[in-house]
Amino acid sequence: SGQSTTTDNDWLGSLLYNWVISPTAIMNLHLGFGTTKLVSTGVSGLGSAPDPSINTTQWGFDPLIVSNNERTTSEIPPALTIPGYTPVGGSEFDSFITQTSNGSISFIKAVKRHTFRVGYEQYFVRFEEKGGDHTGVAWVNPGGGSNEFWNNIDGLTGSPLAELMMGSSNFFQWGNWNITPFGWNQAAYAMDDWKVNSKLTVQMGLRWDHDGARQGRKPQGSLMYDINAKNVIQANSSWNWSQVTSAEPGLAGRPTPQWLIQGATGRTVLLDTKEYPQKNLYTTDWLNFEPRIGISYQLNDKTMLHANGGIVYEGLSGLSTDYFSFYYNTTRIPSTRFPRSMANTGSASSAINMGLAPFLYSLPGQTSDSILQ
Repeated sequence: SGQSTTTDNDWLGSLLYNWVISPTAIMNLHLGFGTTKLVSTGVSGLGSAPDPSINTTQWGFDPLIVSNNERTTSEIPPALTIPGYTPVGGSEFDSFITQTSNGSISFIKAVKRHTFRVGYEQYFVRFEEKGGDHTGVAWVNPGGGSNEFWNNIDGLTGSPLAELMMGSSNFFQWGNWNITPFGWNQAAYAMDDWKVNSKLTVQMGLRWDHDGARQGRKPQGSLMYDINAKNVIQANSSWNWSQVTSAEPGLAGRPTPQWLIQGATGRTVLLDTKEYPQKNLYTTDWLNFEPRIGISYQLNDKTMLHANGGIVYEGLSGLSTDYFSFYYNTTRIPSTRFPRSMANTGSASSAINMGLAPFLYSLPGQTSDSILQ
């Protein structure tokens, strides 16, 4: 009978080095790395254990099974699902592996009432999905041979089980796949914590994020849709629109379609070829600048007011998606990755951390308040 098993194995780590250059200056170095591995066998419940007594190459199957080079076992029959019966056979599998690594450097300098912060991060992400069915096909379907009318498979007459027993069947296969995008991301920020007086602190900053384009590790297996391709389909010279309107009088009032006059545009293309030498699956915007401002005001010893605003660019990695915009399991490294979102932190007179810097550090023997003064 069918079964499904999913395992998830994740790990991550990081290194942090703080260098106190002087009583008013700190440099921070970060390295982070992590991976997630999600493996599912018997996807959709179509997973059976191998049976050594079974050899599908000796069964009276279609050559698609016997000669299929994507078949990795002959001890599991193709999946069969018939309403009213327990699903049997099948060996669907899918796996998702995400590997991430990043390095960042930041510098903090206190100058009188100002604390200046700058930082840069380089971020690498690699994704791989492998999937398919070990039997060589996705599933087997009844062929309709027992229906009342052989050319009308209405699902209301006949017996699907009887059809399979008679050999009336067909197979469906989407093939095995290996999706392998990877790419580089970058981020940088500059900010100033300005302690105007003992009650008012203003934080101003500018952040920049770039989610780099992705490309496959096997570029020649990568497809892209070229919306700028011209005249990819043209009508035969002996054909005209009147042939359509004569067969469909209701279209007589419509003008001749533009593709008949100018040719159709757009087509699916194979990357890393002579005509399309590029390897990136898409292009991304380099001008993602995000200004931020935050204000904190201390009314008294027990009351502190905060206000902040800014532009936040999440990007694909921030939304935990891949280049298809599918939601997949991803590794986040909060201790090393520059945060993108805004949050209020700090003591009564410290500025608002708006996600421009990863941490609000204190010098040895001092508090964050004394740095800002």
